[in-house]
Amino acid sequence: MRTDLFDKHYTPNIIARKLISSVRHLKPTLIADLAVGKGDLLFEAERLWPNAKFLATDIDRVAIRRLRRMRKNWQLGCCDIRNPRSRANCTALRNAFGAASLILLNPPFSCRGGTRFPIETSNGSFFSSTAMSFLLTAIKYLENSGTIVAIMPNGCLYNQKDYQAWEYLRSKFTVSIIGKSYLKVFPNNAANTIIVRLSPYRKMAKRRNNCFIKRSKVNNKINVSIIRGCQPLYKVVNKTSGTILVHSVDLQNHHVYLNGRFGFNTNRVVEGPAILIPRVGKIKKEKIAIYYENDSIEISDCVIALKTSTIVNAKYLHKRLIENFNILNSHYVGTGAPFITISRLKKVLKAIGVLIENE
Repeated sequence: MRTDLFDKHYTPNIIARKLISSVRHLKPTLIADLAVGKGDLLFEAERLWPNAKFLATDIDRVAIRRLRRMRKNWQLGCCDIRNPRSRANCTALRNAFGAASLILLNPPFSCRGGTRFPIETSNGSFFSSTAMSFLLTAIKYLENSGTIVAIMPNGCLYNQKDYQAWEYLRSKFTVSIIGKSYLKVFPNNAANTIIVRLSPYRKMAKRRNNCFIKRSKVNNKINVSIIRGCQPLYKVVNKTSGTILVHSVDLQNHHVYLNGRFGFNTNRVVEGPAILIPRVGKIKKEKIAIYYENDSIEISDCVIALKTSTIVNAKYLHKRLIENFNILNSHYVGTGAPFITISRLKKVLKAIGVLIENE
């Protein structure tokens, strides 16, 4: 069994303590970690619940052998938790189906390109990211009234590949985001992370998670067209004529600075009036820029334009985005560099009373 297939980022003490503190009111009898690594999460749990039973698996045989020497009374097994055959052959899991009252999890995050993993649930089958596939599989070993707490990449809250997974989880659990944006807490890894708690579902618990936005009540609505840039900056060559190319670095002090760089005259051009915002990178209020000119510009693949019909509407839209900057900023997420998708931007615009023409 190859252990290099999964990224190893063991849980720092500060995160382990935060995770355990969110469930310290519970009285679990069996606590499990199905991607146990060095055992940091279970060690922290053991300090709080010394009389509980502990179950742990990991794909890394060396890690399991080490834990066996340290904790002879734990149920331990080497297992690729996403592989049905491996789970079936794991002695530690043989009688663990639906048995754990608390599951702690810090799954692998890496999900390069369009990699997706098939998952079978009571609501049917669908695909998910690496981390989400671990979470959904771990749930199989949770008792009906059990709780699971997991460290997840921030981007999984919003990426399209995990949309069905979140819909499924919200139908079965009360989902709470109890910690967010733990940047660079893992050595040699710059991932933004969150802590997710899945508690027994309660119909009374209908408060919105902090990963959703509140809809603003406004009477004055305007129409916009959304244009996503498509010009990669690395392909730009020195030219002496053509359509001016605007990159995210050209959005400064609420204005668009035309620096003389020329694009390839693609059909993805913008004419003023329009609002230009970065698609990738940390958003700042000063980077919400107004472009008034009638001259066409190309926008790089790191810029999104919001085209309005009049300058008055552009100014109003700019004002609304500044007033609701916290909403806009909350939708720039990502496991690495923060970014916003068109679908997330549409949610922001609808929430602040903006009609979208090109849906």
